[in-house]
Amino acid sequence: MEYITPNQAFREVLRRKLIGTSGSLEVRDLFKGSGSYVKTPEDHFDVLVCDEAHRLKEQGHMQKKIPGENQATQIIRSSKLSVFFVDDTQVVSKKDIGSYDMLRQEAEKAGANVHTLELDSQFRCSGSGNYISWVESLLGFSDQSMQLEGDFDFQLVDSPHTLKEEIVDKRDGRLVAGYAWTWTKDRKGDDLAKDVAIEDHDFAMPWNDPNRIDWAIHPECKNQVGCIHTVQGLEMDYVGVIIGKDLGYDEETDSIIVRRDEFHDRGARPKKPKKGETDPLYDLVRNTYKTLLTRGMKGCYVYCCDEKLAEYIKSRL
Repeated sequence: MEYITPNQAFREVLRRKLIGTSGSLEVRDLFKGSGSYVKTPEDHFDVLVCDEAHRLKEQGHMQKKIPGENQATQIIRSSKLSVFFVDDTQVVSKKDIGSYDMLRQEAEKAGANVHTLELDSQFRCSGSGNYISWVESLLGFSDQSMQLEGDFDFQLVDSPHTLKEEIVDKRDGRLVAGYAWTWTKDRKGDDLAKDVAIEDHDFAMPWNDPNRIDWAIHPECKNQVGCIHTVQGLEMDYVGVIIGKDLGYDEETDSIIVRRDEFHDRGARPKKPKKGETDPLYDLVRNTYKTLLTRGMKGCYVYCCDEKLAEYIKSRL
């Protein structure tokens, strides 16, 4: 048996939590990336468990495309039993191909017997189904209008400084943000450029250190802002979310909007659609913020760069 997840940061945190710094080879080898099964013989494993299956790709980095195969195909072929955990609303990049329909189609093409189970409850967000349903309603995944209820600690703050004080300084949590800021690649020494800058509040913090795959749990990283790729699949007691101007609210249409020119993850951004077509970036940005807003076990605090969006969220509290 092996455990698979496409997210390298998620894998590394799980490894470190299980084996610490001792480096048990047997435990470390249980965790694999989703591109590890290109040449694996048929039915080589009894069981393969793939978490975060919505992040599966056509092929791995620097791997040649095999006609008729993708990473889901390879996992199914390599094991007698394949288990996939998938959430279509957590696809956050144009490279992500994972979905319930795709997995079912690939399994049926392989002649597999398919069993579908739906997870109706979870430990995340204090086990609050209301909060998760509220987030989905807030972001337009559901037509149902909901008010926030229950014990989950959600707060909307009016300053990024307050967000840092409440989450990082008082509760030892982490700040995360959508990709509404560029990422400086050229760095001098160990200094990280303070790319996540909100000029109206004289606030600036660096994106997460790319050399710290375990950013979410490393003590030296608490004064950095994590991107979606550092936290997807993970939970922490408290999370602070900075919602950039890539997400907004239109009062006239009473709807969530996405601003393409404010989204700066070039590797994840799909091509601009033709006139009359729906922009696929609309779903990717909403999926990103749904994922970020549901990382907290006990609470989530939010700062919005878009004032109209902040007012809209207030009206739903």
